[in-house]
Amino acid sequence: MIRRTALFLVVGFLIVLWLLHRSWGPADVMASYQKALSPDRTIKDRIQAVSNLYRFLTEGTVPAEQKKKAVTLLMRVAHEDDSEEVRTRALSHLVQLPLEEDEKVNLLLTALSRSSQEADIAIQAFESITSLSAWRGVLDYYDEVKDPVVADRLLRLLRNLPDSVLPDFCRRLGQDQRRWAPVADQLKGPSVNELTRLALDRDKNVCVGALLLLSRFLPERENALRLVPLLKSPQKEVRALAATVLSKAPFPDLVPKLKERLKDEPAVAEPVSSALVQMGALSAEEGRELVRRPTAPLRAAGVLALARSDREDDFRLLTGLLYDPDLVVARNAAAALAAKGQRGLETVLRAWRGELTESRRAAWLEGIAGVNNPMVLDALMTALRYGGWQEQAVAVSGLAFHGDEAVKQLRR
Repeated sequence: MIRRTALFLVVGFLIVLWLLHRSWGPADVMASYQKALSPDRTIKDRIQAVSNLYRFLTEGTVPAEQKKKAVTLLMRVAHEDDSEEVRTRALSHLVQLPLEEDEKVNLLLTALSRSSQEADIAIQAFESITSLSAWRGVLDYYDEVKDPVVADRLLRLLRNLPDSVLPDFCRRLGQDQRRWAPVADQLKGPSVNELTRLALDRDKNVCVGALLLLSRFLPERENALRLVPLLKSPQKEVRALAATVLSKAPFPDLVPKLKERLKDEPAVAEPVSSALVQMGALSAEEGRELVRRPTAPLRAAGVLALARSDREDDFRLLTGLLYDPDLVVARNAAAALAAKGQRGLETVLRAWRGELTESRRAAWLEGIAGVNNPMVLDALMTALRYGGWQEQAVAVSGLAFHGDEAVKQLRR
């Protein structure tokens, strides 16, 4: 009987101790951590206290209320401690914990304005965040930030912008291209399918932003064909951007649609004409129309289309275009005449010998520099020895086309 009573007393005592530990132990622990993390403690002591607090959170069973207090204490240290080392240690532990998303995003955005170590941890931790609202918060922060260092860190973070945020980003890019162009230039690889879908959006800003990105991340054939209707958009900016995208990713079955825009405004017709020239799809007749346009890039494209024409009036037209006010047009006219054979080449060289303006002489020489002909090699050597600096620069690059023959001439 006595033994049984004693046993009950021992068990009861242990239960009381356990209850006291549950009621007062964790509170006492938290109080000790708060004291260990006070500003009057050394940095080394505070770092050790942060690590001990993290172990307290992750080892064993901690009541929910005490866990919340411990996380709050760590958050306060990460936000407010005046030591970079202490904040960095607290941040490195906090990103390993299952925090509320709002708390975590706020913590990481704050870290971006702190030391480089804290910023690196924040950028890496953001890779696990996919929430649309969180990434919108990052975009808002970039839109408001003035500090160039923080802006650069945000650019690093925004490289990995999730596709789910593309509609919001395209809208911002379409509204203010100058502000958001640095972000667009840093993007690693957004979904081309999603960008194509957004390019067809009714919101002009979303459409423009998507097209700007598609000019970098070119669509494959199927998506390119989906963009063709935009060439007839009532908005010139949309037509011009669509033309730019399609001219960078030209497919043969796009040629008829592109040709329909040759008579459009220059912003649309220029990239179209350039693409058609590259594909060899610009006819001589279309070239004749283009050389009459007031815009130099269109005339330059039209000139190249006349290189394949056997008509005498086209030969005379090209000869006259050697004296076009725009030197790119003049250069292309020289190249087109040289492509017609010996007669065209002699026409260019005769004009070159009699021309007094060095910049025009250099433009003509550039147009024929790659032609494999002894007369061209002689002209390049003459320009190298006796020409001005513009002709000499063309001659140096042009002689590289002529290999051993150029070396022989230079050794004489």
